[in-house]
Amino acid sequence: MHTALSLKLLRQESTGALIEEAPEAPFFIPGTGSSTRPRRTLKHGDCFVVLDSHADVGAAPGAADGIFFHDTRYLSHLEMLLDGQQPLLLGSNVRDDNSILTVDLTNPDIYLDQTLILPKDVLHVVRTLFLWRGAVYQRLRMQNHGEGSLDVKLSLTFGAAPRSRPLSNPMINAPSRTRSPGPIVIGTPPGSF
Repeated sequence: MHTALSLKLLRQESTGALIEEAPEAPFFIPGTGSSTRPRRTLKHGDCFVVLDSHADVGAAPGAADGIFFHDTRYLSHLEMLLDGQQPLLLGSNVRDDNSILTVDLTNPDIYLDQTLILPKDVLHVVRTLFLWRGAVYQRLRMQNHGEGSLDVKLSLTFGAAPRSRPLSNPMINAPSRTRSPGPIVIGTPPGSF
């Protein structure tokens, strides 16, 4: 009995000392891109692609990503940005036969002059990549979950590294004279979602 009474007194004393009002401070963690991106592989016939969980090729440094056909890498960089920022990953799934990758993305917090102009999770982007007959196809679907219209800049950057050519063919190893046209901007008028 003495032990139970002592515990009861200890509880009363300890809870009384712990009750203290703390001022409530706003706590906010901005939504930004993830630091790691697991690799995915798609294959159909002699064509295969090594890309990340966002369906980007070569967005992370040091990766051997690319779009390959007959063991030659034709594209070493393909990246999608929303207002100049990498979208946030919601989910990523490769079909069982490794022919289709479906990725669900959303916008990060977007700031202009240190003011939040678009909170994260307002824009939903479904990005689907698939291989068919030696080519890679990409389909984008965007949905606005906000109350008003959005003005968002979607950009796709792409390029091929000079080392992408096979070593066995000297004609193919000639330096590339073409350049990537830079970002391709696909715009939609506000309210057209």
